[in-house]
Amino acid sequence: MHDKNQETKLIDEWRSMFGSDLEWKTLVHIPVHGGLKAIFLDTLNAPERLERDILRHQNNPDYKKAWEYVEENDYNVINKQLKDLYKGLAK
Repeated sequence: MHDKNQETKLIDEWRSMFGSDLEWKTLVHIPVHGGLKAIFLDTLNAPERLERDILRHQNNPDYKKAWEYVEENDYNVINKQLKDLYKGLAK
């Protein structure tokens, strides 16, 4: 069952973590890109895939801005913040 209140709470938490001035599409892609960066670098050891994905999204302003955020901030910190957030929401 879809819980709209939980979704709104999650978006509010992400705005608090990543910035209240971000467009919705940028905001929701910061966690996606943080996860992808961890997969590409830490799991697959494939930095070329990371570079390719970043380049592929240069023409999409929202995705580009999300990648810029992840590149300017430590993806490990982003992913830890998200993990801690989800643990707290699960309680």
